[in-house]
Amino acid sequence: MSFRKQGLPNISFIQHVQNEKYVYFAGSYDRFSNLGFSNDSFPICGTILFITDSLPILTSLYVVVIPALVLISVLTFKRFKLSGFENIVAGVLLVLPGMVLDTFIIQFFEHIFPNMAPNSATTFGSWLMWAYSIVLLTSIVVGLRKNS
Repeated sequence: MSFRKQGLPNISFIQHVQNEKYVYFAGSYDRFSNLGFSNDSFPICGTILFITDSLPILTSLYVVVIPALVLISVLTFKRFKLSGFENIVAGVLLVLPGMVLDTFIIQFFEHIFPNMAPNSATTFGSWLMWAYSIVLLTSIVVGLRKNS
């Protein structure tokens, strides 16, 4: 079930703050769809990736996301030449839209991801919180390091 099929408008994650110095999470639902990250394709991939019975797969999912998100976060901060406290604000603004949307996605998990087992919702939610925590911690570490 995709947003497009429900007739909802495209979800834009572009936010401009303070003279457009910050551009966070630039993209739209159409761009994610073109990359294959839509609600049509993720349920299929999710059944493969979020195998809650396999400890090695779950462990690798939690470990692989660390360097990936640290790299993406740091490159984003450098790309927009953010300094000190701006990195912390950027980290919050990077994860906030996703956290708000994921609140509803986890609540209606069975309807949004019908191909995934309902008991995978807790693992999926835990992995999302882990990913958000990594981005937030990266922004704090980078922001505090640039202040000193």
